[in-house]
Formats: sequence, C-alpha cells, structure tokens
Amino acid sequence: MLRKKKHKEDVLLGQEPINTLIGQDITLKGDLKGTSTIRIDGNVEGNLHIEEGVIIGEHAKITGDVHTDKLIVYGQLTGNTYCNNIQIRQSGILKGDIHTHIIHIESGGRYNGQLHMKDENGADANV
Repeated sequence: MLRKKKHKEDVLLGQEPINTLIGQDITLKGDLKGTSTIRIDGNVEGNLHIEEGVIIGEHAKITGDVHTDKLIVYGQLTGNTYCNNIQIRQSGILKGDIHTHIIHIESGGRYNGQLHMKDENGADANV
C-alpha cells in the first residue's frame, strides 16, 4: 500500500457535506462540472470536473474521466482519475489510470491500470 502521512488539515471526504446527490435510479449522460462535493449512486456516462470531492456509491457505474481533489470509490469507475487523494474501498472497482499524490486501496478493492504518483510540485514522481 502506498500512502503518505496524514496532515491534521486533511479532511475526510466522507465527513464533508454533500451538496449534490445523483440517486440510484438516475442515468446521466454528459459532463458534470462543479465546486462542491457530489455523491453518485446512479449511472453517469461522461467526465466529472468537481473541485472538492466525488464519492462513487456502491451501486454506481461511472464511465468517464474524473478530475477532483478527493475521490472515494465504492462502486465501478471506468476512466482515468486525476486527484490529490483517492480511496478505493472494498467494494470498489477502478479500470483506468490514476494520477494522484495519495492512494489507499482497501483489501478487496480492485484496480487495473497505470499508477502515476505525483510529488509535492504535481510532477510525476519516479515510483
């Protein structure tokens, strides 16, 4: 497991308020852009550009790239991710490349792709 030490100013995404929720019975086609945290429990076909954070729920299926600060994957994501902090939970499946500073994959979480760890300046670190 690759992990950096936590800083006390780091806030857990799961504890931040969720301003937008896409329900389990919703299918959305198109790109999403926003600033605050979003939780997706349905299906999305499109790219996500969300500044604060994205939570992909256990029943969610996302097809598209994700650009965000913090990302938690409980469901399925097919696409590349560009974030500072990613967590793939036990039920999570990610198929695509990851570009991040911090990664945490729980036992049982599945990931298939290339990992690009970033250094403090945002450049690819030699891993």
